[in-house]
Amino acid sequence: MTGAAIAKRRYSSEQLQAALATVAEIIVAHGDAYLPIFERLERELDGAVERELTLERVKNAARIAQQTRNKRVTKSRHEPQNSLLSA
Repeated sequence: MTGAAIAKRRYSSEQLQAALATVAEIIVAHGDAYLPIFERLERELDGAVERELTLERVKNAARIAQQTRNKRVTKSRHEPQNSLLSA
C-alpha cells in the first residue's frame, strides 16, 4: 500500500484505541519522540467515534422512516377505497 492509500483507510475506534495504548507504552519506555503519532491517533479516534455516532443516528432515522412508511401502507390497506363507495 502506498502512503496515500494508508492515509485514506478508515480504522475502527477499537483499532485506534489499541494503537493508542501501544504508542503510549512506547512513549513511556522510549521518550516523547513518538508523541506526534500519539496526538494523530487521538485525532483519528475522535473522528472515528464521531463517524460511528453519526452512522447510528443515520440508521435510527432510516428505521423510523421505514416504520412510518409501513404504518401508512398498513393503514391504507384497511381503509375503504373511495371508488368502491361511490358505486
